[in-house]
Amino acid sequence: MPILDTLRSNHPRLITLGPDLDRIKDSIAEYPEARAIRDRLLKNAEDILGEPPVKHELIGPRLLGQSRLCLERVYTLALLYRLEGDERFAERAKKEIFAAAAFPDWNPSHFLDTAEMTHALAIGYDWLYDYLDEESRATVRDAIIDKGMKPALSEYEERIRWTVYEFNWSQVCNGGISIGALAV
Repeated sequence: MPILDTLRSNHPRLITLGPDLDRIKDSIAEYPEARAIRDRLLKNAEDILGEPPVKHELIGPRLLGQSRLCLERVYTLALLYRLEGDERFAERAKKEIFAAAAFPDWNPSHFLDTAEMTHALAIGYDWLYDYLDEESRATVRDAIIDKGMKPALSEYEERIRWTVYEFNWSQVCNGGISIGALAV
């Protein structure tokens, strides 16, 4: 059986599925600790609403700070949109992923940057799939492919750097590219 035949055809399909969200909502209603975590996330999301989106800004040879910021924001905003139904969070997550999609590249010379950004856009694409229109989906999907998957493919073919390393770079890079592939 080809592996893609086992992939869920609908979205969201990554990390947290619909029934998982129902359990999370039940936990928030039942447990003060879960409610406190949600409340902290809500405060963080409210703060993000007033911040500008990520920008293509390298610190030395790295875009990693912006990649990780995008990843954190997308997870927070998209999760809260899915939990709370507040479209402000979906719209702000969309701004974040569109800002990153418009970057000229995701700094493949420091591939950790590329992998983290691929991960961020994959979560945004998957978790906001029903919120995004087809043109928006195409923009994000194309960015994942062109700025994440294609640079990864050349590194896999050449068997260089993170593709053969035996430490956390390999895990983070392969994970980011894998989640990007699964999203699209």
